[in-house]
Amino acid sequence: MTTSAKILIVEDNQAIRQELLDLMEMEDYQVVEAKDGEEGLRLAQEKLPDIIISDMLMPHKNGLEMMKEVKSNPFTENIPFIFLSALSDKEYIKNTLDLGAEDYLTKPISTDDLVQAVKIKLRAKRKSEERLKALRESILKSIPHELRTPLNSILGFSYLIKTDNNKLSKKEIKEFADHINESGNRVLHLIERYLIYIKLMTLASDNTSVIKLQENSCVNLAKIINNSINELANSNNEFLLQTQEAEIRIMQEHLKILINEIISNAVKFSKNNDLIRISSLIKNNKLVLTIENSGSGITKKQISNIGAFMQFNRNTQEQQGIGIGLAIVKLISDIYNLDLKIYSEYNKFFKVKLVFNIVNI
Repeated sequence: MTTSAKILIVEDNQAIRQELLDLMEMEDYQVVEAKDGEEGLRLAQEKLPDIIISDMLMPHKNGLEMMKEVKSNPFTENIPFIFLSALSDKEYIKNTLDLGAEDYLTKPISTDDLVQAVKIKLRAKRKSEERLKALRESILKSIPHELRTPLNSILGFSYLIKTDNNKLSKKEIKEFADHINESGNRVLHLIERYLIYIKLMTLASDNTSVIKLQENSCVNLAKIINNSINELANSNNEFLLQTQEAEIRIMQEHLKILINEIISNAVKFSKNNDLIRISSLIKNNKLVLTIENSGSGITKKQISNIGAFMQFNRNTQEQQGIGIGLAIVKLISDIYNLDLKIYSEYNKFFKVKLVFNIVNI
């Protein structure tokens, strides 16, 4: 009885292809075979395999050319690639992995190594699919509520102005208009953040884009922090800043988003007049940014679930939000290989620590 896992083998050497096919069938996988990259691309699009095992040098379309087209298709972009090749140059292997391959085994291939590599990639793929499923379910559950609350306010107050405008005083009309404006801005802010997340997800799935992004740098950390605090002028919190400046490896636009989301969360989950501490310190050729506040805090389990669009403790929190802020923070951290650590004790404190690489130190 075969498992649900489907393997596409792309190899121009018939004897090797048959050997790989026999090996995968012995492991109870469904197997599809292709004799070159061109046929492999077509079958990848038609059969949607769970993993592609491919030779590198083939006629019509080589392994890298095939992978590039597979990864550029939204229906096949997440299929893992395991390359098998006699080419053993370390730089070539590194470049292949940087371009999106999940593994690279040099010929002659150890059957044990290949079987183990397939199992590891299948486990990782299943975990990724489970996270995406949880994300989709969380979005479907949370976004309608988040949109419904402000939209009900907009519809309700606009209806009162429309039907009772002759009975309302100027003061009441202004109050209703303020509620409509606030609710409209809440809807707009939610949509904008959701679009930011989707854009970041798209970037993160493209290794070439990620490599280019990681070449960016900026030197305006202190200014960005101050601008973010100024945007939260209505906050009743106090801020304590202690910052050191350095040129760090991150695109300025993404640093702004990162800082805004962390500080906004610090304010949202703090009590009024609580002190929010923000510091950046150069240590061991790194810049360490720490943002800490007193307040609700979250549990260790909730920390592990960051990235799945969760509003923590909705039944006890008045704040609106679907947890997308911390999901954005984690995604940007992953893109730039930032060391992100979150410390929290429920109902006591919440602290975010980010470690940035410094340029030309």
